Amino acid sequence: VVGTLGNVFVAANDESTGTISCPAGMRVLSGSPSSVSIGPWPPRLTLVTSEPNQAGTGWIVMMRAGAQVDDFQVEAICAFVD
Repeated sequence: VVGTLGNVFVAANDESTGTISCPAGMRVLSGSPSSVSIGPWPPRLTLVTSEPNQAGTGWIVMMRAGAQVDDFQVEAICAFVD
């Protein structure tokens, strides 16, 4: 199962965190930020962290904005794991 958490707002010169949870009973296999603006230099968003939550049931992404506001999405791949 691939899930997406849509548009996490990041104010200029600030940080925001987006978290997506797997459906009940599933574990997160991987995750990442998505829909991140690329170019011009310098980048409008900089990745701070991208990691599973402590329980292994979701993914957490923190991004830092530069001088402009921006937004991003968080994606996670979840599966039933024995």
